[in-house]
Amino acid sequence: MAARKRINPRRSKAEGKISEQQALRLFDELEKQPPLLSREVVSAIEDKIRLDAYRHVALMFLSKPFKDMVKTFSTDRETAVAFADIAHGAHKASERYKSLSQFLETASTHINIALCVRPDMKQVLKGEGESTWLHKQEGAA
Repeated sequence: MAARKRINPRRSKAEGKISEQQALRLFDELEKQPPLLSREVVSAIEDKIRLDAYRHVALMFLSKPFKDMVKTFSTDRETAVAFADIAHGAHKASERYKSLSQFLETASTHINIALCVRPDMKQVLKGEGESTWLHKQEGAA
């Protein structure tokens, strides 16, 4: 029989501290789960973000002075109708990004739980600002 992993339960502000037994149970349940997303789904999400014209145009709208856009809308019906569609598309995009936000929160939680196997977990978590592989990759881009 393999030795049980020693994990370090973290304190949750909302729920208080969980027992080591509860943490082990959660850890065991997570270890049995298949991946939450396939690589194909991840690629589709990334493509959707990259190609999201509504997000792009909505953010660009915010880079313009509001009074200039009001003036344009008051005198140009075609632009007003186009931006009405953009407003609708931006709202739908915001709903998609709320779902994406939930995926990112889940990823963060799962990463932190997986880090519990490290005896130096607290030091690893404190090293969040250290230069990591990902930071180096972003700097090279």
